[in-house]
Amino acid sequence: MNNGAETDEGTAAEPDGFAAALAAEIATLRKAGFSKAYICERSFEIEARVRDRLALDPPDHHPRSPYPFDED
Repeated sequence: MNNGAETDEGTAAEPDGFAAALAAEIATLRKAGFSKAYICERSFEIEARVRDRLALDPPDHHPRSPYPFDED
């Protein structure tokens, strides 16, 4: 059973929302005028930047809770 922590190859899985955040980052770069070639050449840097941003801003598991640290 895969709990989302690892892929079938045994490597660490991407953070929640990684694909959407990466797509948004790429869209932002394209709107800023960067070419596909530029984005491809720096894909590892872009992915690392998105991973770092997601790690610094963890998802809110209780979005409607008045108590930000409410545990189930």
